[in-house]
Formats: sequence, structure tokens, C-alpha cells
Amino acid sequence: MIARSLFALVGAAALLLASTLAALAWSDVVEGQPALTSESPAGYYLWHDQDGMHLRTHGPGDEHAFVAYLRTDGLFEDVDTVRLESQDDVAVLDGGHTLALRFHTYDYTDGVNFRVRGGTRLRLNLQLDGQLISTDSIYLGAEGHHPEANPFTIFR
Repeated sequence: MIARSLFALVGAAALLLASTLAALAWSDVVEGQPALTSESPAGYYLWHDQDGMHLRTHGPGDEHAFVAYLRTDGLFEDVDTVRLESQDDVAVLDGGHTLALRFHTYDYTDGVNFRVRGGTRLRLNLQLDGQLISTDSIYLGAEGHHPEANPFTIFR
């Protein structure tokens, strides 16, 4: 009798853990790094992996001004910049619910890595040179999916 009760308890705990981990996972669309080389087109590249979320801007050729606002119902944490120059800026605002970035990108790639603690969604508003960037220039996950619209939301 005790063995059956213990087995039922372990089984229930395993189901609870599996459903909790699934609830914390980001959409499969953003899993894995999209292809990004020096020849890649100008745009935003977003992905998730075991280290968190990653957003890169790439603008080959002349200077491009990238401005992005990311909002979550969770909190942005462990924000770390990648290859920024003196004119570039990243700020966590609104009590940790908004991540704002302004990058001036030339032939290279600038970016930010971060985690979202809690929350169920990540809303992105992505601009290039003062206008919303076309969805064809937004690359999500290893498959390089394009969102249907900009701004767009990714769910857990």
C-alpha cells in the first residue's frame, strides 16, 4: 500500500514538473540561432537557447539606426550587451518590464542577451532607420521564421 502511494506521489510530481517546464518554455519558433554571417541581410535576429534570449541587429553597408522596444509581463534580467559602440544604448525601464535599445550598426552585428523571469509574453516593436522594419527583415529561431506583423508577441 505504501509503495503504491509513493508511486502515485512520484508520478504526480513528475507530471507537475513536466507541465511547469512546458509553461516556462518559449514558442518553438524562436528556438535555436538563425543563420547570421557578414553577408546576411540587414535586420533583426532573435532566438532562445539554454543561455536565454538573444537579439542581434545586422546592417551591412552604410550606417543603420536600429530602435527596439521589448515589453514583458515578466521582468528582464541578466541583460548583457554584445559589441556595442559609444553611440549605442540599452536600458531596462518601467520597473524591469521594458527593454529599450538604440544601436547604430554598420558592417557588423550589435546585440543584447537577456532572460525574462516569469511572465507569459514578450512583445517586440522593431524599427530600422526611423520606421517599423518589414517582417521579411526579422529572423526568428534556427529556421529564420518571419513574424506575421510588426509589432508582434512571442508567448511562453
